[in-house]
Amino acid sequence: MKRKITDKFLLLKIQSGDPEAFAQIYDGYIDDIYRFVFYKVSHQHEAEDLSSEVFLKTWAYIKGGNSVKNVRALLYRIARNLVIDYYRTNKKRTAVNYEDLSEILASKDPHLDEEISFDELRLLLEKGIYSLTEDYRDIILLRYVEGLTIQEISEIMDRTKGACRVLLHRAIKALKLAIRKDQDLE
Repeated sequence: MKRKITDKFLLLKIQSGDPEAFAQIYDGYIDDIYRFVFYKVSHQHEAEDLSSEVFLKTWAYIKGGNSVKNVRALLYRIARNLVIDYYRTNKKRTAVNYEDLSEILASKDPHLDEEISFDELRLLLEKGIYSLTEDYRDIILLRYVEGLTIQEISEIMDRTKGACRVLLHRAIKALKLAIRKDQDLE
């Protein structure tokens, strides 16, 4: 709750021309946006470039006089759209770099690397997530990795809250199925 109030205050300062307020937004969200983009493109350099572009586009959008209710949702929506554009222009899907992905996951919780059995589970989840459709992968990452609310996800994905709940339910079901299939192959 406190973060939302701070974000609204910073948005007002940005709209009045304060670049320092935008720097605070950047500092508060860069790690989350980078992690989200990295999950999608799986390469550090592309993730860094796209993350930077997210903030440039956000700055331009806010300075353009557009109304922003939730800066967090706006950042993720722009990030999601940039990743979609990235894949459209590259016409290829890059392979998942599990080593880098493990580092990103560990940065979320430093105790993860201490649990060996959890690493195996994490690998199964990673493989399962990357076998899902784009929308399923997005909603799982936004909800469980980034910790966004259904309301924020609905703003990012431009869907109703009900549609997002249904999509999340189906995505989890598909993920469970993908993990079971992967386990059966071993």
